[in-house]
Amino acid sequence: MVVKVYIDEREREQFYKADELSLDLGAEVVVEYAERLRVGKVVGKVPYFPLHKLKQPLKPVMRLATPEDLERFRRMTAREGEARQLGVRLAAGRQCPMKIVHVRSSSDGNKLTVFFTAEERVDFRDLVRDLSHRLRAKIEMKQIGVRDEAAITGAGLGSCGRTLCCKSWLPSFHPVTMKMAKEQKLSLNSTKITGVCGRLKCCLAYEYPIYSELVRHLPKVGQPVDTPQGPGTVQAQDILAEAVTVQLDAGVSLRVTLEEIMQIATARYHERGGGHQCNKCGNGGCGGDGCGNGRCRANATTHGESGEMSGFGEQ
Repeated sequence: MVVKVYIDEREREQFYKADELSLDLGAEVVVEYAERLRVGKVVGKVPYFPLHKLKQPLKPVMRLATPEDLERFRRMTAREGEARQLGVRLAAGRQCPMKIVHVRSSSDGNKLTVFFTAEERVDFRDLVRDLSHRLRAKIEMKQIGVRDEAAITGAGLGSCGRTLCCKSWLPSFHPVTMKMAKEQKLSLNSTKITGVCGRLKCCLAYEYPIYSELVRHLPKVGQPVDTPQGPGTVQAQDILAEAVTVQLDAGVSLRVTLEEIMQIATARYHERGGGHQCNKCGNGGCGGDGCGNGRCRANATTHGESGEMSGFGEQ
């Protein structure tokens, strides 16, 4: 049995193996998290967790929390809070251009890790010295980005109305680019595509592989195609529907699916007895070598070795 454990409001909920332990919802347990022992609460049971997809095995639940564990956890949480408040005061007093976000204590309390954000390089040697002297502990400073800050603080909800992905389940951050938004035909208004951290939303990358694969097979905007009602030029793409809007030579707009376009292209291909015909110049005079201006190859309908038509967007 795999269980989901809530540690505290600044840490992401984690999954652990319960093994032979019989745990009820709400049970307080001791688990290892961030190289230290913490007390958490069981908030869910996951009987069909995909263990085979994990790169590393799940950590086990150590034991049910005893009163001594609960008292140690309470002192640890209080010490982390006091260390954070002290760090904020000292940083402000020394005019350090940084924002202290979170402090984690080791299990024995002898080491404190201070997470902070800063827009530029900060000389915090005096701050570390003061913190170490007052807290009687080894201090480690760790600079994080604004996305990590949002994952720790869980500032607000996403535009979908749910808890931020980075706060609730996203195990790590991945690159998100403006190209992903453009290929999904999303509004490029910054208020629409940026998250509470001020960076591009992580969810822009979730469906991008599907969009990227579908758009690869669609004719590009401006590309000439044959439709059931005659030749025309692609004016717009409907990626998820796998269809395009075509401006016919007669001046009429027509919505055509990729399947219809491919059927016509395949029929024309067999009418010619196979072989290449440039759909840019339209006369096949290039003989499959391109019309020589470089645009023919880029816009030509291509054929696989088996004689089946491949996607329009594929090169």
